[in-house]
Parts: sequence; structure tokens; C-alpha cells
Amino acid sequence: MENAVQTEPLVYVNDNAQLFTLEAEHMGEFWPIIVKFLLMVESPDWTTDEVYEAIINKEAQVWGMAESGEILGFCITRIQNERERYGLLWICAGRGIDKALPALFTCIEPWLKSAGCQYVKIHGRRGWLRMMAKHGYAEHAVEVRKQLS
Repeated sequence: MENAVQTEPLVYVNDNAQLFTLEAEHMGEFWPIIVKFLLMVESPDWTTDEVYEAIINKEAQVWGMAESGEILGFCITRIQNERERYGLLWICAGRGIDKALPALFTCIEPWLKSAGCQYVKIHGRRGWLRMMAKHGYAEHAVEVRKQLS
């Protein structure tokens, strides 16, 4: 489990949203809620079983986003060790995620840095680039796919 990272419970609150972390032992209670949000993702390259296993094995970290007690969505990060150690914003699903962006910069980025990551990588649609560019994120690569029959 080279990528396993212990997370400590964390809560961040700003004027717009709250960010909270969930440990593997909380999955029994929260997994059904998380799955509802994961099913909102279009054309994922993962299964919910793979996500669950990564969380339970502490290979992924769960960050919940809420506003006024209502859960808006979840971000799931992974620590990757390829040529460099980096934080992958692996999955982000929900609504009103833009309200939780301050939490991303205030909590998740410093947490990833403290875990030895040199940068954050996000795989997503073009809308993510538009939303994140004003916060210092830049397009690094383009992925092109073709479905083979």
C-alpha cells in the first residue's frame, strides 16, 4: 500500500460551504450517500466498487462538501507516485461545487503538500479548466479517446 495515506478528521467552514473528511470506518454510514453522487458522473473510468476498495484500503481520501447541513457532494483524492509524487483530484461529484472551491485551496492543497505532493492534478471536463484557471491551475495535456467496437 505505497499510496496509503492516513487522514485525520478535518472540518473547514467558510461563508459558503463546509468541507469535512471521512475515514474508512465511516463508509458504512456514508457510502450509500456517496454512491448517489458518484452515479452523477458521466462516463467514469472507474466503478463504484473500485472507489470503495480504494477508500477502505486508505488509498483514497474522501472530502465531503456541505452547505447549511445539506451535503452538496464529494471529492475523492489519491496520492500518486509516478515520476513525481502528486495529489490527484480523482473524482468530484455533486452540485454547487464552486461554493466549495475555497475549501479546496484552504484545506486539500495544503494537506496534499504536507503529504509530500509536488502538485495537484485534475482530470475533468473543460468546465473544470474555466473554473480553476483563475486559481492558478493550467491545462497540461489533452486526452483523446476513441471507443473500439
